[in-house]
Amino acid sequence: MTDYTIRYLRSDGAVSMYFRPSCVSDADASRQAANQMRPEFASAEVWKDLDGLEVLTTLLPPKAA
Repeated sequence: MTDYTIRYLRSDGAVSMYFRPSCVSDADASRQAANQMRPEFASAEVWKDLDGLEVLTTLLPPKAA
C-alpha cells in the first residue's frame, strides 16, 4: 500500500479539504478521489509524493437563462 494525497479545491483555488489514503495503485487513489467528490468542490488533485497524477473536476449543469 502506498500513501497518496488527495486535495479538494474550491473554485477560487483554495484547498477545501485533503486526506491521505493508503491505496493499492494510482487507479485506486483516483477512484477514491472520485467517490468523495462533492458539488462544493471545483476540482480534486491526486498526488503520489511530489508527482501530480490526476485532476478531477466537477461538471456543473449550465445555468438556466
